[in-house]
Amino acid sequence: MTNRSVEKSMSPRTKEQLEELKKKRRVTILTAALKVFSESGYRGATVNMIALEAGVSKGLLYTYFESKEALLENLLSYGLSQVDKYKAFIPEKGISTKEDFGTVLKEIVGFYTKENDFWRLYISVILQQDVSEKFVKMTQGFIEEYLSIFVAYFQKKKVDNPMAEALLLGSMLDGIMFGMVMAPGMYPLDDIIQLMIKKFG
Repeated sequence: MTNRSVEKSMSPRTKEQLEELKKKRRVTILTAALKVFSESGYRGATVNMIALEAGVSKGLLYTYFESKEALLENLLSYGLSQVDKYKAFIPEKGISTKEDFGTVLKEIVGFYTKENDFWRLYISVILQQDVSEKFVKMTQGFIEEYLSIFVAYFQKKKVDNPMAEALLLGSMLDGIMFGMVMAPGMYPLDDIIQLMIKKFG
């Protein structure tokens, strides 16, 4: 190793680099927690198991998450934050046209196809008895906001029961998500999206 490379490797990181390192390490720990919770169950998982999977010390893990419960809550929140990105594709005036609806629908479905492995494990975790009640409580506000966006659209379309229509759409998306994650090869996704746009758009 040359003097220059030693000097470079020993040079202090900038504040931005440190923040980026912390962010990456946090995601690494959450990803490890997801895998361990999926394989061992939330109740059977331990902080030691998660630290080992993440390749960090137990002490370092605790500097990011104070407990196994905190890890679970952050993991559930992280998954919701990924889904929440669909709102970036909603026009400022809301969903007003069939084209708007189709764009948002494709983006929502697209999140589950881009990171299939993550969502497969995520679903296996949220369906666990120890986790499902906590997940339902955490998602209540998210679901209400999610539904309100589509209720407003169906109101503009003057359908008879906008809330029922939004709930039906949500149920279909849940089913598609589950099917795509568990058996992605069985779904003619483009055809299904077009059928949904035809029905709801």
